[in-house]
Amino acid sequence: TLTPTLKLDAEVSLADLAPGFLRNYLGMEPFGMGNPEPVFLCRRVEPQFPGNVLKDKHWKILLRQDGEVRPAMWFNAPHQNPPAPPWDVAVKIQRHVWRGQESWQLMICDARAAE
Repeated sequence: TLTPTLKLDAEVSLADLAPGFLRNYLGMEPFGMGNPEPVFLCRRVEPQFPGNVLKDKHWKILLRQDGEVRPAMWFNAPHQNPPAPPWDVAVKIQRHVWRGQESWQLMICDARAAE
């Protein structure tokens, strides 16, 4: 049987995702066919339940690790049967600018109970 795999580019902690890292991350753009968006692994993060379920399938949740908290979105999430916390999560980083205000959010690609 074929098993889907997820290619991870680097392991980071939530503390690593600080303004300096994010400024350097912008230098990697634009992402696309020849320059795929990196996927990062964050180990042993604690999801802050319950979060908000949107359209009955997407989950907006906060992730906590060693005192750092970051907002995250998980599309088509198993919100009714999530992995047991803490989680190892594969994430992409998304930047938003609205009315001159910049914010960053993690996009969860996948999560599992931490090993």
